[in-house]
Amino acid sequence: MPLVELTAFQFGFAFFAFFLGGLVKGTVGIGMKAITLGLMATVVELPVAIALLIVPGIAANAWQVFGEPELLHTIRRIWTLLLACCLGVWIGAEILVVADTRLLTIGLGVLLALFASYALLAPQIPAPSTT
Repeated sequence: MPLVELTAFQFGFAFFAFFLGGLVKGTVGIGMKAITLGLMATVVELPVAIALLIVPGIAANAWQVFGEPELLHTIRRIWTLLLACCLGVWIGAEILVVADTRLLTIGLGVLLALFASYALLAPQIPAPSTT
């Protein structure tokens, strides 16, 4: 029995959300998770959308990490960040289980609006001239 049962529409919409998020990530370089999560949260509950986003995120990060020739050097350099990330994921998972889904959805909307506002209103650094 699957852990998450999606209807055909939800499955197709999730595929579309991942495609659009990947397209933006490939074009701009950021925003895949924000777009995918924002879109998927409109058709499935937020905890389900986050759960669906975890596997591609881990796979992409593992691909980048294990492609690095100096893996042990990198781990020694950023071990405190990795530890903080593990603790944050653990605490976030606990919050995700016990929190009200409506409040989580409102929080997601506020964060996405702040992210979009910052992206639109942030001052642009001019490119250096080539003269």
